[in-house]
Amino acid sequence: MVLPSSWEGFGLPLIESALHRKPIAVGGFPVASEIAAFGFHWFAVDEPAPLKGWLADPDPALLDHNEDVARTHFGIDALALRLELVLSGTRVCHHAATDSDAAGGAPECDCLTA
Repeated sequence: MVLPSSWEGFGLPLIESALHRKPIAVGGFPVASEIAAFGFHWFAVDEPAPLKGWLADPDPALLDHNEDVARTHFGIDALALRLELVLSGTRVCHHAATDSDAAGGAPECDCLTA
C-alpha cells in the first residue's frame, strides 16, 4: 500500500498497485483525479474503515477491475498502439485503449476537441 505525497507527480504507484493486484489508499492530489478518470476504484486515505474491512474479507473483484483498467489503458499493448498512432501523425486521445477509440477519444473525453 502506498500513500503518495500531496505532489506525487507521476501517479505510478496507483497503476503499479493495480498491476500487482494490491489495494491502495489514495489521498487527494492533482494526478490522482486524472488517473481515477480511467475507472480505477481506490480506498480513501482519510477513511480507513473500508480498507480495513476489505483487508479482513478481500473481494478479488476490486483487484480484477483495477488490473483490467491498468492493462487496458497503461499496459504495453496500449502504449504500443498510442506510439504507433502518434508516429503516424494521428492525434491521439490519452484515454484511448483501442484502434477504434484512439482517434476519436473516449465518449466522455474532450481532450481532442480542446
